[in-house]
Amino acid sequence: MGLFLTLIKTVWRVLLRRLTGKGKHPSWSFPYEVGVEMCGAGFIGGIDRPSTAGGQRAGESVTPIPPPLRRRLRFEEGTLAGLPTEVHTPRDYDATTGGTLLYIHGGGYIVCAPRTHRALIARLADAGGVRTVAIDYRKAPEHPFPAGIDDGVAAYHALLEQGVDPAKLVLAGDSAGGGLVLAVLQRVREEGAVLPAAAVLLSPWVDVADSSGSIVDNDRYDYLPTESMEGWTQAYLAGADPGSPLVSPIHADLSGMPPMRVLTGTLELLHDQNVAFVKRALEQGVDVTHELGPNEVHVYPLLADVSPFAARAVVGIGEFIRGHVARA
Repeated sequence: MGLFLTLIKTVWRVLLRRLTGKGKHPSWSFPYEVGVEMCGAGFIGGIDRPSTAGGQRAGESVTPIPPPLRRRLRFEEGTLAGLPTEVHTPRDYDATTGGTLLYIHGGGYIVCAPRTHRALIARLADAGGVRTVAIDYRKAPEHPFPAGIDDGVAAYHALLEQGVDPAKLVLAGDSAGGGLVLAVLQRVREEGAVLPAAAVLLSPWVDVADSSGSIVDNDRYDYLPTESMEGWTQAYLAGADPGSPLVSPIHADLSGMPPMRVLTGTLELLHDQNVAFVKRALEQGVDVTHELGPNEVHVYPLLADVSPFAARAVVGIGEFIRGHVARA
């Protein structure tokens, strides 16, 4: 009911704004603008005050999976490395030949869970034809850096111990989850363990100290609240160095990393740092594909229901995953 009421209020607010000629962007459709506002609704309240984030997490809504998609997948809840998980498996999945996707969700290192990203994760499972395991890692401020990284590494090793072939394993994450994916890859490489086949990064937060450029210029479009980002960072770091490669992977040694697909909206806060990260990765010999979503916002595949470009982006991610799994 909470999600429905939020939707009704958002529809009226956007409608009134557009009727008075104050739509957020001339290229946005009415459904897209509502979708952007709904994404932003998840960052109202406790995330602005990290000390209350635990209470907000308890009340977060599930993003429902569209019925046609739900019929093509099996959904299970379980645990991996002691972490709560949600698992989406295509009904035609062949465990002997199929791949696995380990998904790490975003939320400023403070809020959200697999259930808040359920529709997006299900779409990726369906598009990639892979069993997709989404972990609910520990979050700040109760569990600051490096707790989330430790959980991601533990989940990665747990999958290998279950017999998952790393050549058929892909890591994916959005926003802060994208930053965690890159930190997990660094740790796995340092351990001398086998890296996964590929990684998908949706608007990854790769520089927590960045406060200029597109973070300022795109504030009027994107749904992330810029005024809260410093608070999230401090709660997550708890005194750690914001320039650490594990915190801000833009400073990392990326040599030897697996192929990556990075998606970034041209109207999102993290646009500039994503562009700089991709440039650095290419300079270090990483095979990177960077997809820029024209007039799209942060983690725009979330808006696949209302954006044809975002829907095509999900298909493209699926093709990327299938291609790297097939190579095994």
